[in-house]
Amino acid sequence: MMNSYIQGDLAGALAEAEKRVKKSAERDLIAWRLEAARLSFATADYDRALDHFRATDDLIASFDERAIISLRDMSAETTVAISNPTAMPYRGLCRDRVALSIYKSLSYLGQGNEEAFRAQLRRLRQDQKDILENYQKFLEADNKQLEEQYKKRQDVGDTVKNLTTADNLATRPENQEFAAGWKTSKVLSPHGYGDFLNPAALFLSALGNIRDENYDNARIDIKSILDARPTHPLFRQYFTTLLKAAGRDIPAEFADAKPFDFPLDRDCVYVLVANGRSAALQQAAIHFPFAFALPYCVTYAPTFTSYVATAGGQAYDAPVISDMDGILGQEFTMRFPQTLRRALTGAMIKDTAFFASLGFLGGRRNHPSRNSHLGEALLRLGIVAAGAAYRHAMNVADTRSWETLPKDYRLTQFPMPKDRKVTISLSGATSSSANLDIPPQAKSAIIFVNAPSAQTIQIQIFPMTTK
Repeated sequence: MMNSYIQGDLAGALAEAEKRVKKSAERDLIAWRLEAARLSFATADYDRALDHFRATDDLIASFDERAIISLRDMSAETTVAISNPTAMPYRGLCRDRVALSIYKSLSYLGQGNEEAFRAQLRRLRQDQKDILENYQKFLEADNKQLEEQYKKRQDVGDTVKNLTTADNLATRPENQEFAAGWKTSKVLSPHGYGDFLNPAALFLSALGNIRDENYDNARIDIKSILDARPTHPLFRQYFTTLLKAAGRDIPAEFADAKPFDFPLDRDCVYVLVANGRSAALQQAAIHFPFAFALPYCVTYAPTFTSYVATAGGQAYDAPVISDMDGILGQEFTMRFPQTLRRALTGAMIKDTAFFASLGFLGGRRNHPSRNSHLGEALLRLGIVAAGAAYRHAMNVADTRSWETLPKDYRLTQFPMPKDRKVTISLSGATSSSANLDIPPQAKSAIIFVNAPSAQTIQIQIFPMTTK
C-alpha cells in the first residue's frame, strides 16, 4: 500500500487498504480503517472517508471498553497479550487518535458541511485531554496486569525487573539494528510537545473559535501551543493578534510579535501543508539474553523542505507547526519501558515452558517404559522443532501505526486575494509548483497541500462560504 501511495497511485493504495479492511482480523481493523480513511480523503471521497472515520471511532470505543474489562478481570487474554502483542486489538496510538480528529473535521468541510466542520473543531481540545486521560488509565491498568503475572511467576518477574534496559540492549553488538532504531527514537523524542499535544489540532481548534469570534477560547488554544514551544514566531503572532481582538493588553515579552494586519475570522486563506512521510515502526530481533523482538522507529527524508504561497503579489512562507515524527518518537519512548517489560516477560514465559517440557522428557529417561529410546528421541526432536517454530512465530513486535500521516504539518495565512489566484511553490530535493483559483463562492478557504513524495503531490481547496 505505501509503495502505491508514495508512487502516486492513490486509487491502487486505497483499493489495497480497503481490501485489508475486508479481510483482516478484527484486531487489525483500526489500523486499516485509518489508512483507508486517509486515502479516501486524499481522493476527495469525503463521504467514504467519514464512513471509515466513524467506523474507527466505534472500534476504538469498543476496543477500549473490552480492554478495560480484560485488564480488570485478568482474563485469559492477559497471557496472549504478553506472549504476542499483535494478537491483541490495535487501539490506535495517541498520535493517531488526535490526527483522526484533524482529518475528520476537514472531511466535513470537504462535504460542504461547515456547521459539522466547526462542531468537530469545538471537540478537538477536549479530545486531546480525553486521549491523555485514557493513556494514563490504561498505563496504570497495564502495570497492574504485569504485576499480577509477576506474582504468578516470581522467577520471571524478578528477572525481568532487574534484567536490562533499552540502552543496555543497544550496546550489545548483536543488536545493531535495534541500536540504530533506538537512537533514532531518542533523537525524535525531544521534538514532541508533551502530553500527546498536536499543535496542528490545536490550531484548527483555535481557527474554529476565531471564526466564531470567541477570541478568548482561541487564545487558550494558542497559549497551549506556546507553553510547549514559547519561541515559535507564528504562534506568538497569533497570540498577540488574539489578545488585540479580545481587547487585552499585549505583554512586554511579546513586543516583537506584531499582530496580523488583516482579519483572521473572515476573508482569509489558510494553507495547511502535510509534508513528507511519517516515521513508522519496524521490528528488530533481540538476541540477549534470549530471542525476542522489539519495535523501533524509522524515519524518511522529505522530498520538499520549503513551501511558499504567493498571492496578491506577496510571498508567504509556511513554517513547521507540528513535528509528527517528534510526536511519534516521544510517544514511542514513553511507551517503551512497558513494551520492553512485556516482551521480556513473554519471551521468558515461552522459553521456560519450552525447557520445562524438555525437562519432563529427561525425567522419563530415568523411568523407562515400553516406549523405545528411538521413540523418545523422535518426540524430543518434535518438541524442539515445534517449540522453535512456535517461539519464532510468537516473537513478534507490534509495529502497527498510521503510516500515511505526514512527517510534519506547516501553516501560512493571508488575506483573500482580489483575483482569487494563489501559487503554491514546493522546493527541496526537487521543485514543483501549482497555480490555483479559489472558487467564487468561498469567502475564506483552507488550502490543504499533501506532499509525501515528488510523485504524490495533492492540493485540495476547502471553501468556507459563511464569511
